[in-house]
Order: sequence, then structure tokens, then C-alpha cells
Amino acid sequence: MINTEGDIVYTEAKENDLGQSLSSGQLSNSNLAEAYNKGLDDVTLVDYKYYTPSGEPAIFVSAPIMDNEEVIGVVALQISDEAINDIMGETTGMGESGETYLVGPDMLMRSDSRFSNENDILNREVNTAAVNSALAGQEGTEIVKDYRGINVLSSYDKLDIEGLNWAILAEIDEDEAFAEVAAMTRNTYIQIAIIALLVIIIAYFFSKKITNPILKAVAMAKEIANGNLSVEKIKIKSKDEIGDLADALNDMLDSLKNIIQKVMNIAENLSASSEELSASGEEVATAAQQVGESIQQVASGAEEQSAQVEETTSKINELIDQINDVEKMSTEMDEQADNVMDNINDGNQSLNNSIEQIENVKGNANDVAATINNLGDLSNEIGEIVELINDIAA
Repeated sequence: MINTEGDIVYTEAKENDLGQSLSSGQLSNSNLAEAYNKGLDDVTLVDYKYYTPSGEPAIFVSAPIMDNEEVIGVVALQISDEAINDIMGETTGMGESGETYLVGPDMLMRSDSRFSNENDILNREVNTAAVNSALAGQEGTEIVKDYRGINVLSSYDKLDIEGLNWAILAEIDEDEAFAEVAAMTRNTYIQIAIIALLVIIIAYFFSKKITNPILKAVAMAKEIANGNLSVEKIKIKSKDEIGDLADALNDMLDSLKNIIQKVMNIAENLSASSEELSASGEEVATAAQQVGESIQQVASGAEEQSAQVEETTSKINELIDQINDVEKMSTEMDEQADNVMDNINDGNQSLNNSIEQIENVKGNANDVAATINNLGDLSNEIGEIVELINDIAA
């Protein structure tokens, strides 16, 4: 207990701080003096600091002593390290390497390490990434190197206690933290390997069941492609697509054999027909030669006929000229007959002239008769020509 003047008037531990002043002297800079000064106004918790009378780091909580709303002193309580270490040293569920500890703003521990038999409070520095993040007000979980230099899975946060700026950390070695995961992963890999092996074995036999018929089908197809139609048919009794493929190949082989047989038959028929055509060709060639000779004969006869036709045409033209002369002479006779009729009607013309004219008419009549006789001869010649033309046409 401390009076208002700052003197320690009572101590339970009976240490050498009893009766000393916190306002002056060697304890004036202690954290107990800080607790006293702050405790005059309110309940206060001050951070660890080495306390000489105790010979070790100490943490104090203080509060004012009131009497009718008047402060008559301060009571201060030194918190035992054991209480804090009991709380922070709980390792249930932390495994072999898990621990929780506290770190102050000076990067010094505020609780003992699990891995140390010494007092670590204010003696062991912990300046890790997790501590810095926690003191900066961050929280999280990550893999970092701890104060021992070992990779650990660290969960950190800032401790929310008024008057203290502490970081609280819970860490476990990475190997142990992920041991179960590693074991599960290892077991998973083993299981995957076993399953993969089984799948490979099953796939091998299953593929053999599929590929063997396919390989047989491919071999058969190659033989057919090379022209070997005597290859044996595939004997596959499965009712799946492989069986359908085998049946299709067998049907194709039969079809090709039938087609080849038909082609051979057609070839034989063509060969026979070719021989017949060859013989017919020789006959046609002979006939063509005969026709050529006949054409030459016809050509020779045609030349003779052409000459005869030209001669006939000339005679016909002469006949036409004579007919024209007869027509002209007939016209003259009509004119002369008209003159004779005129002379008779006149009755006064002299008889000599009449006789003379009659003689002339008689002479002309003789000429006409001769001309008519010539026409008869020409007509006979025309008949002969026509008969000759009919013979040629026949």
C-alpha cells in the first residue's frame, strides 16, 4: 500500500522496498512508481520492467484507495509470473512443438518459452515477421521462422488490454503442423498409385480385348488392299461395335469376291466379243474394198453418163430451136392464109397472083412437112435418150 506522498507503507512480501518513497529515490523510475502515479486517478496496469527489490521483472496493477470520494492512497498488486506462465504454458492440443507466448513492444518476451528452463521474460528477444505484424495491429496465420530459427505455422494478433501493447502468438513447428496433412497426402498418393496401377492393369487387359480384334481387322484390311482376297474372315462373336466392324469387313470381302468374279466373267465375254468383232472387222474391210471398187466403177460409169447427158442436152436444145422455127413458120403461114382470104374476098386480084401465091403456099407446106419429118426424127432420138437415162437410173 502506498500513501498519497508516495511512500510504501505496507508490503505483503516484506521486501526491502517497504518504507521507500516512489516519489524520490531509487524506486522513483520503477514501474511501481508508474503504477502509483497512474493509480491515483484510475485502475492501471503497467508493463513488465525489471524491479530491483524483487530481483526480477515485475508487472503491477494499481487502483486508488477512496474514503468518501477522497483519495487517501494507492493499492498496487504485483502479478505473479507463474499465473501468466500457467495460462500461456497450456499445451493441450498443441502437440510436441506447439506453444503460446507474449511479446512486448521492445520485442522481448512477456512469458516464458516452452523450450527454455530459464526466465525468458525481458530476457529473450523475439523479432519475427509475425511479432511485427501483430504489434502493428494485424492478425493472421502464416509460415514464418520463429525465434529459434525454425519454420513454424504462426497465428498472431495484438492483445487487447488497456495499458499494454503486447502481441500474442500461438505457433507450432511446420513439420508437425502438416504432419497429418503430409500423412494424408502420402496416403492419398499411395492410394492414387494403387488405383492408377489397377486402372493401368484393367485398361491393359481391356485394351487388349479391344485392340486385338481391331488389329486383326486392320491386318485383314491391309491384305484386301494388297489384293489378297483369299485372306481368312475375322471370327469375332462380340455384339458391340467391334463385332459390327468384323461383320462389315467379312461382308466386304464377300462382295469384293463377287465383284471380281463378275468382272472376270465380263472380261471373258468381252474377249469372245472382241474376237467376233475382229472377224467382223475383216469382213467389213473386205466389203469396204469391194465397195471401193464398185465406187470406182460407178465413178467411171458416171463420167460416161455425164458425157451422154451433155450430148442429150445438146440435142434437146437443137430440138427446141427447131420447134421455135416451126412456130415462127406457122405464124407466117397464118399471116399468109389471112392474106389469101383477103385476096379471095376482094375477088378482083389477078389469078396469076393467086396461083403464084398458092404455089408459094404449097412450097411452104412442103417445107413444113420436111420440118415435121425432122421433128419426128428428133422425137425418136429423144425417146432413145430417155430410154438410155432410164437404163442408167435402173
